[in-house]
Amino acid sequence: MRQQSIPYALRRRETVGLGLMRILETMGQDTRELAAQPEDQLPESIHQIRTLLKRFRAYLWFLRPVLGPARYGRGKKRLSQAARQLSQARDLDVIQSALTKAASPSSHEHDLQALRQVSQAFATREAARSKTNADLRDLLKEAADAVARVVSQTKDTTERMKRKWPSPKDRIAKALRTARKAKKKTLRENDPGLVHEWRKKTKRFFYVLQLTHRVSGNDNGDGLKKVDQLQEILGAHQDSMVAENYLHRHRGDFDPDDVDRAIHLLKKKRKALLDEACKGWRSVIRHF
Repeated sequence: MRQQSIPYALRRRETVGLGLMRILETMGQDTRELAAQPEDQLPESIHQIRTLLKRFRAYLWFLRPVLGPARYGRGKKRLSQAARQLSQARDLDVIQSALTKAASPSSHEHDLQALRQVSQAFATREAARSKTNADLRDLLKEAADAVARVVSQTKDTTERMKRKWPSPKDRIAKALRTARKAKKKTLRENDPGLVHEWRKKTKRFFYVLQLTHRVSGNDNGDGLKKVDQLQEILGAHQDSMVAENYLHRHRGDFDPDDVDRAIHLLKKKRKALLDEACKGWRSVIRHF
């Protein structure tokens, strides 16, 4: 299988239409190959397919002027449903990671001990509830089927609509504006839940930059790196929210005092991450 670390990007002097159809077909083929990987590679396959689904949604958004809002919405919904199913299999790793990262050198020993107790209890409890490999294989197959259907429908629509292909510069500018709007709303309303929307818009901006960086006249390696770092920070914030929500839902399964201390550390970590994200955004803006 081709290396997944290589971004799916337009080539120099490649037309937007032909390039995007080539990329989407490649993504469909890669999803099928990932879904057929051996059982010992299932966790990594899930991670890579989830990443591919998110990138695919960003590329559909890039094509929205050609697809139209209705067709774009249907394709996005299908891909989002597939990603949501896979995220349930991935959340266990996310929660365990967020609990581990909530610790800091300044944390009190009692808080750290509570965090260790919750983390160990969580690992023991969820080990028996994890999905079987057969279940995971079914989810991967469903995701591959969803990608194949959206690729086919997108190709059919773009061939029939005969609309002008989007301008890479225009779509980059639009993606940046929507990310900026999401960031302002997050800080204005002071709602931790809105950070996830800011992260999704930032990730879309990052994927669109990767898609177009060879043909947009904006081959900005440092800028790409800064956007990637920002969306990773925002992703860690969301992982912490997932962990806290889990503890609230299953509070009765753990020692209440330990849960309170763990949630305190998760909130403290998110505050630091949000401050870091705001600094990261200022760094991004200097590049674009």
